[in-house]
Amino acid sequence: MANPPTGRLDVHTPQTRKEDCTLSYWWVNQGENFERAIKAHTLWTLQDRGGIWSAGRKEIFELRPGDLVIHHARKAIRAVSQVAEAATSATRPAENPPRPGESWSDVGQRVELDILHPVTIPQTQYATFISHGSGTTGPLGVDGIAKRRYLEQIDTRTAHAILAACGVEAPDLAPLPSAWADGIDATDSEALTKARLEQSKLRAFLLGTSPTATCDLCGRILPIDLIVAAHIQLRSKLTDQQRLQFKAVAMLACTLGCDALYEAGYITVNSNGIVTAGKPPLTQALSKAVTGLAGRTCPRHNHLTAAHFAARHDSLMTGWEGTSPD
Repeated sequence: MANPPTGRLDVHTPQTRKEDCTLSYWWVNQGENFERAIKAHTLWTLQDRGGIWSAGRKEIFELRPGDLVIHHARKAIRAVSQVAEAATSATRPAENPPRPGESWSDVGQRVELDILHPVTIPQTQYATFISHGSGTTGPLGVDGIAKRRYLEQIDTRTAHAILAACGVEAPDLAPLPSAWADGIDATDSEALTKARLEQSKLRAFLLGTSPTATCDLCGRILPIDLIVAAHIQLRSKLTDQQRLQFKAVAMLACTLGCDALYEAGYITVNSNGIVTAGKPPLTQALSKAVTGLAGRTCPRHNHLTAAHFAARHDSLMTGWEGTSPD
């Protein structure tokens, strides 16, 4: 774990975080630079005037890839992001101009983010579900107003309440699709957590922030709660490096039948990008469902995905799951 850079005076060295792959949740207060910072996908802060990493600043060293960040600015929750890279030393970026009197340094720490979901939840709304008042801890003061503190960790219960209001599913609560769990021991919490974080990032990459999406197999435009991020071939057949090549290994499939039919092997995509029948259907109803999709062009088939579609197609045609392409 990185330690804060040595300062002229008392420099805080944070405790080592336990390596259990547990998600942490963070609340960040941003000012007028929020739009520029969120567009740059970064958080940045620096030591205070005395060269000390004080509370509200030192926490930047605790953020780890996969952690979720709640962005607050101008009396509203504005976005949810996921940490992509831990803190690294960086000079002051253009999106973080110095505030009045903040001229003692232009060297600080930067965290890279993946933006999951923009949102606007005003103080009058979030104060109804975030605990505040005497004897409580959290990002709000006793009056329900956000504390004037740049960054702080929030507890899981508070985070999940915020995420639910934002329409974002917490990766550590989200059920892992069966296709993702293939090859993972149900007792292996580290592997399951890693898969859930990967799933969250993949879904965010494919869906963006739109409330609807198009199924790559049937072409229907549906609400995103009826769309899944589906691997073109079994996730267990991919290397760790390939799993992160989101443009090449995944597509969008609806839960109205397409995902199940593709996953079970009843439909496949051939070398020309055409949806075709896979293994023989066992019933007339299944045959009708397959026939309704056969002949459609899969828009996800391209020079990046072709090798993975081919590996999946060939494995079905030969009756076994082959190895993944290089």
